[in-house]
Amino acid sequence: MYVNVQYIGVAMQKLKITGLSLIISGLLMAQAHAAEPVYPDQ
Repeated sequence: MYVNVQYIGVAMQKLKITGLSLIISGLLMAQAHAAEPVYPDQ
């Protein structure tokens, strides 16, 4: 039982780290996209 709880805790930590990295990369990509000059089609 203790092993299962510990395994779940490690899995949750990995999920949190993955989620944070995804959010950070998403924010960086959004900033880079916003910094790009926009050339409207004419």
